[in-house]
Amino acid sequence: MMNNMIFMVLIFLLGIVLTVTSGKILKKIKKNCESEDLRNANRGILVIGVVAIVSSLSYMACHAKCACKDVGAFSTVGYMGFTFLLSIVLIALGSVVDKQTKNTGCEDAKGTSGLVIGIGVIMLLMSGGWGGYKGYEMYGHMIPTGGVKSMKFGDYSMEESSF
Repeated sequence: MMNNMIFMVLIFLLGIVLTVTSGKILKKIKKNCESEDLRNANRGILVIGVVAIVSSLSYMACHAKCACKDVGAFSTVGYMGFTFLLSIVLIALGSVVDKQTKNTGCEDAKGTSGLVIGIGVIMLLMSGGWGGYKGYEMYGHMIPTGGVKSMKFGDYSMEESSF
């Protein structure tokens, strides 16, 4: 449970950084940028930042005193899966920002795309790593580590084999 809370605090902090970065992009593109794609990507970054803040706060508030009826795995797995999907969208939005700052008259916002893509990669690694860890924790005992005396898979069987 504590690992989940640490994860939520990190997602909360990344959400704040995304929201501030979106504000900086907006401030930089207000002057002379005509790219509608850049403005839409910036809106998406702002939305993902706010969603990260609100969802992590609600998760932490709900689980702080075990007030949630579903304190088990589903709420956490669902949140991690949602974070994983949001991180993929965030990487794509950062790529749009990068392309639009290079190809249009919006060079003022040039340095922000790397930060957005970096936060997306961090969120992707955190949620994907959490999923891999939980998957190993749940099913890791099923992975043979030494010689196997016999193992049956449907109609197939293996005798005296090692991996």
